[in-house]
Amino acid sequence: MLTQLILSGNQLSGSIPEELGNIASLELLHLSGDVLTGSIPSSLTNLTMMSDFDLSQNKLSGSIPHELGNWRDLDSLSLYMNRLTGPVPHSVGNLSSLTDLRIYQNRLSGKLLAEITNLTHISTLYVSINDFSGYLPQDLCQAGHLKTLTVDSNHFIGPIPRGSRNCTSLIRVRLQRNQLTGNVSEEFGVYEHLDYIDLSYNQLYGELSSKSGECKNLTVLKASGNNIGSNIPPGLGQLSRLGVLDLSSNKLEGDIPGELGKMISLFNLSLNDNKLSGKMPPEIGKLSNLEILDLSSNNLSGGIQSQLGACTKLRYLKLSNNNLNGAIPMQIGDLEDLQLLLDLSHNLLNGKLPPQLGKLQMLM
Repeated sequence: MLTQLILSGNQLSGSIPEELGNIASLELLHLSGDVLTGSIPSSLTNLTMMSDFDLSQNKLSGSIPHELGNWRDLDSLSLYMNRLTGPVPHSVGNLSSLTDLRIYQNRLSGKLLAEITNLTHISTLYVSINDFSGYLPQDLCQAGHLKTLTVDSNHFIGPIPRGSRNCTSLIRVRLQRNQLTGNVSEEFGVYEHLDYIDLSYNQLYGELSSKSGECKNLTVLKASGNNIGSNIPPGLGQLSRLGVLDLSSNKLEGDIPGELGKMISLFNLSLNDNKLSGKMPPEIGKLSNLEILDLSSNNLSGGIQSQLGACTKLRYLKLSNNNLNGAIPMQIGDLEDLQLLLDLSHNLLNGKLPPQLGKLQMLM
């Protein structure tokens, strides 16, 4: 009996034959990465032993068949990168064995149904880059198995799911480019396994939690384009694995904490377009892996720290639109990897141009 049919990564075209629904013993069907068109045949829902169903990366259109909800043994459902439309059928909530649901990058619409919370074994949920709207189900992760939650680039509104605060299993969270609201200091807890979180371009407010530095495995933290205020917590300096810290375009104020100089893995520090004040901390010079530094459009004062010259991997340096004064340090000439941008405009700098800038021959 045929239990697995794998035809992925070819140039197969045309529609999926209805006759595939006659292979009653089939448990795994992979037709991903081809050029298949048309709708998903309803006959495939006769394959009641199906556990792994992958039609991703084709040009399939139409809706997700309601009858898929009959696949009680289904573990993985991948329909991403097609042209599917319409809502997610209520019957998806019947897939009690499902652990992996990937329907991103389609044209799906409507609400992400509350029935999703019936999937108590779900660990991976990708629904990004669609036209979903309404509220996110508030009890996502109630069973504590969710590891990956990506709902970015939709039209979701309202609060971040309350279940996320105690969802310590989370590893990857992408909520960016929606219209989510809420106080970030109340919506999130401490996540031992969290590696990546992006909250950018929502309508979040409040202040970053002082406990953010306890997410020890975090490598990317993005929260740009919100209304987050108050100070940057010094505890972020404990995140020794963090590579990207992007808090740009918020309402942050106060000094840039010197503790950020402890983030030895950091290669992108973007704090531009806030209300930060005080002097640039000299500890930034300890960030030996830094490639992108953007502190532009704040209220920083004092001189440009000569210690920046130790950040020899810098490719992009933007300090424009502040109140920085004094001379340009000659150590800027040591940043010979600068190739994307050096912008010190619209400050209060004076003195002579250091001849060492002539060493920056990679600037295009």
